[in-house]
Parts: sequence; structure tokens; C-alpha cells
Amino acid sequence: MNHFFPDAPLSKAFGVTWSKVLEKAVLEDLKTNISICMISKDTEEIMGITVSGIIRKTDPPLDSSNIECERLKSLLTFMTHKDDEINFFECYNVDEAVHFFTLGVKRKYRRMGLGDRLLAAAVAMSRELGFKAIKSEATSIYSQRIFEKQGFDIVLTMPYDSYYYNGRPLIALTGEHTMTKIYGLRI
Repeated sequence: MNHFFPDAPLSKAFGVTWSKVLEKAVLEDLKTNISICMISKDTEEIMGITVSGIIRKTDPPLDSSNIECERLKSLLTFMTHKDDEINFFECYNVDEAVHFFTLGVKRKYRRMGLGDRLLAAAVAMSRELGFKAIKSEATSIYSQRIFEKQGFDIVLTMPYDSYYYNGRPLIALTGEHTMTKIYGLRI
């Protein structure tokens, strides 16, 4: 809540802050018991996390009409508006998959390879649990490098200079980050 979500380029661009709605979504994913948290042996603080859930072909499309926060609604609409075009379940020939919702490393532990290790562990755990595919979205150049180094396929790119929010191009609000990439991995 304090260390990972605020650094996400699209959280900044859409002005989305932590909320009860986000907390509920993260808790639902955590209840599937397929997320990973890396904790320092020395300080016992969280160094990094992957929050993962399970998505199914039979899941209904996102209904954001009940979300009161317009900023969050806009962010979620952006993230899901290409889902039909992607056709993930047909592309990977699965009825369910792991969805990596968050990959984050606390600022003071970045540039140590922890993101790579977290993602590798999450992929290994997904494989061991018998899943056949993983889907994820990466909004920053750093997480994109990690996914690509781990062999994820780029399913779709959404360049920030092609999208506008409140009359401004997203690219003007995301700093060095230029696009969201949707990833898939057959495991």
C-alpha cells in the first residue's frame, strides 16, 4: 500500500491512491495463496511482492459501474479495454490461468535482482501447482524488462502516447515509462 502501488506509472497518471476497493481486490487475490512475499532476514521488512490470483475463461468481464472513484474506474477501464482483442484463453488454449496482478520491490531494495527472483519463484510455483498459463500486465520499463528476461510473450502493447486522460496524453503523466505491455507465458 505504501511502497509498491504509489510508484506504478498508471497509478500516478490516473491519480489513483490506495482505497478500500483496491484493498479488497488485493485481499481476494491473496486468499488464493499463490502470491509471494520476500522478507528481509535482517530487518523483517517486506522487500518485494508478487500478488497473484486465478482468472477463468468463465469470469464475467469487469463491471466498473459500481466503482465510485472515477480515477480508479478510468484506470481499470484502460487496463481491461483490450481483453476481448487479446483473447488470452483461446491464445493459450486454457480455461484458467494465473494472473500476476503486482510485481513490486521496495525502493531501497531495487537494482539487486529481487524482481527477477520474485518472478522466477512465482512462475515456478504456478508450474508446480499445475497451471498451464500466466497472464500479466507491466506498466513500467523495469517490470517489462523482468518479464521479458523471464521469457514472457508480449501479447499486446498499449503506448501511452495513444491514450488520453482528462485531455492530456498519458505519456505526459508517466515519466520514462512509455507503454503498458500485456504478457502471457505458457508453462
